[in-house]
Amino acid sequence: MAGGPPRHPSSPRGHAANRRVPALPVLAGVAVAGAAAIWAMSGGGRHPAPNRQALLLDQFRQAAAGTVASPHAYGGALTVVAANGQINVTAAGLPEAACVQAGWQLAREGTVIVNGVLPQRISAAKLAELCSLDPQGATLVWVPRK
Repeated sequence: MAGGPPRHPSSPRGHAANRRVPALPVLAGVAVAGAAAIWAMSGGGRHPAPNRQALLLDQFRQAAAGTVASPHAYGGALTVVAANGQINVTAAGLPEAACVQAGWQLAREGTVIVNGVLPQRISAAKLAELCSLDPQGATLVWVPRK
């Protein structure tokens, strides 16, 4: 046989040696992927948006205590009316989901009125129904317990 005995595929100069991948492009690809992952986990170059729902609840509570921040976290009007020893905090123009979540939380701390309706019983389904009545955004009134 010319050239000697056949080479075994596992030999250093055998079949596998013909499929080597250049190390530099592979390392560069790994480095770029790692940098992209770090960038994405850090917020993609922008700061995460504050939790508007938590901010809205804080604004309701602060308004009841006398500090009104208008517009509210979703951009609508936040007003306070005090009459006969009761405080009514009203947020207008709320998205449906924000109305449902805020209504659910605030009902534990007082009475909620949604789009002019005082529900007999509070449930997520009832809040969702009432909060979706106005396509321009829901109006949520909270009367905190004394």
